[in-house]
Amino acid sequence: MARSVEGNVGLGLPAIGMSHRASRGRRLLRLARTKPLGAAGLAILLALCLVAAAAPLLAPHDPYESISGARLLSPSLDHPMGTDNLGRDLLSRIVYGARISLLIGVIAGTLGTIGGMAVGLASGYIGGSLDNILQRIVDSLMAFPGLILALTLVATLGPSLRNVLIAISVGAIPGTSRVIRGAVLSVKEEDYVSAARALGAPGWRIATFHILPNVMAPVLILASVAFGTSIIAEASLSFLGLGAQPPTPSWGVMLSGPSRRFMTTAPWMAIFPGLAISLVIFGVNVFGDALRDVLDPRLRS
Repeated sequence: MARSVEGNVGLGLPAIGMSHRASRGRRLLRLARTKPLGAAGLAILLALCLVAAAAPLLAPHDPYESISGARLLSPSLDHPMGTDNLGRDLLSRIVYGARISLLIGVIAGTLGTIGGMAVGLASGYIGGSLDNILQRIVDSLMAFPGLILALTLVATLGPSLRNVLIAISVGAIPGTSRVIRGAVLSVKEEDYVSAARALGAPGWRIATFHILPNVMAPVLILASVAFGTSIIAEASLSFLGLGAQPPTPSWGVMLSGPSRRFMTTAPWMAIFPGLAISLVIFGVNVFGDALRDVLDPRLRS
């Protein structure tokens, strides 16, 4: 009989999880109708992803090529966003720069979210001395703003895109782990978790199959936030000379150095990279807000 009950619980819980996931899917489908601004943000992000993927087809020029006689040209039909002080086409550099910014955002945001999720899950579910140790480490890291922490790590490791990825990912872990820990502490007291524990389910199975699926809503919201903050951090570090290095077509690199020197004579050198960063952050923010409203039951009417 105990085996039968355990089998029913084992079958029932995934079914409930699937029902919850289907419910979230329906809510996401209602996003375009109930949250048009959030849908617009998602459309912006998808369009930028397509631009980044099709950069070799969309860029009219080589982003590294200095075109003879084309130094500091204002926007025109031949160069819709103008050229920089070295005669390179800005449209081509911004299109290729989307690859770097979006790649950093996706990889660093994903690594930071996964790391924070692992720390928060272990801390919240296991508890005890492990929780105390992990939370003291998290508290120490949270004493520094995320960008300052990333700046310190990159300055220590050296300027490169790989080190930027490491620094931004590490900087995203503390805040994410704190939120996930709180969600885990709440979920692990639910009746279905107690039932699985009473039936002798191993701890790793309870954490993986019963607790983790039920804290995915804050995980998705945190992932969208981490994506946006990672892009800002990469642009900021590159602007300070600690991220991507010239002549890499990074939006942060394009905003630094020459674009500031030529602000009065060639303002397009700073305007268009700044607009690209602003567009991505706008898309991430409005989509993240809509996603939070859809997935957070406290904010749904």
